[in-house]
Amino acid sequence: MGLKAKFPAAMQALVAALMVAILAAACGGGSPSAQTYTATAGVGEIMQVSLDTSKMTYNYTVQETSYAASGVAPGQSGTGSIAQNADGSFNLSASSDGYILGGKILARQNGLLGGHVQLRLFGSATSIPLFGLSAPNSNLGALAGTYTYQGFSCSASGVASALGNPACVSSTGTITITSAGTYTMCKGGDINTSPGLNACVTTTTGSINAVSSVPGLFDFLSAANAHIGWVFTSTAPNGQNVAAIDHDDAFTPAYGHSVLSSYASAVAGVADGSYLVSNNESGEQMVTISGASMVTTAIPGAVGTLTFNSPWPGLSAFQYVTSGVVASSGVAMTGGTGAFTYTSKIDAAVFGAGVR
Repeated sequence: MGLKAKFPAAMQALVAALMVAILAAACGGGSPSAQTYTATAGVGEIMQVSLDTSKMTYNYTVQETSYAASGVAPGQSGTGSIAQNADGSFNLSASSDGYILGGKILARQNGLLGGHVQLRLFGSATSIPLFGLSAPNSNLGALAGTYTYQGFSCSASGVASALGNPACVSSTGTITITSAGTYTMCKGGDINTSPGLNACVTTTTGSINAVSSVPGLFDFLSAANAHIGWVFTSTAPNGQNVAAIDHDDAFTPAYGHSVLSSYASAVAGVADGSYLVSNNESGEQMVTISGASMVTTAIPGAVGTLTFNSPWPGLSAFQYVTSGVVASSGVAMTGGTGAFTYTSKIDAAVFGAGVR
């Protein structure tokens, strides 16, 4: 993790969401033949996509877009076929309208989605990372709580890839949301201990309002009541909330997305499993966690270790060592019953998210 991708760029526009009938050892059990997800690919792109494993098809519908000038319209939709891989993920064919050119999706039976798609806007060589949730909470009060988050943003829209781009930076922090929908975001620190060891670098406030036409999708507003993104959340089987913010801030500006998880201590063994992880630099890897040990397909042969609850509860510092040399290091977060994110100490722009 944290290695820079060697192949073409990534990120921006739309998302897809889907569901898989995976019998994963870490999860167990079956799943319905059809499921709909709400997902984000960052920069103001929100879609719903349904996967039907009985018919081996998918369909997508754009809900919100920042790229109307490029011909993307809310409500546009298309269909395509799926083919299952040995690891339980699904390859996507091109959609009937040619908007989705292909992709790879891993969707969990408990409602998490990860993977990537290629979109016509950016060409077949560009992988757009996805993170999605099924059945997002439609009650604003369900968002209430304290969360840790990881994500990224770019100071311009239309950025093809965060790789080597000084306009893009990853971030880690905490946020509290009240039942009335007001929030306080602590960027770079732990809101529960500030101004202690992990003090906030900056603090921002704002509010969250429902979007009546899209149940479960909420308008993320600044303190000046300006739209700066979309947020949605779902409650995992373990009782934790997992949420996503699609940053669509033309004022700061900031375009990207973040994944949030209920503030809770990380416990060895709970996060065990293999995760399909995609990042904003067209990188994709399988990360396998067992206790405090990690391995990744991005650095074959490297020995990885986790230090739980560092720099604060719910986060885990990691490093990979190969031939006695630290090859990569950063901070990871696991949330809900199978979400995973990371940022890197080597590459300030990279942000990855995935599911097991």
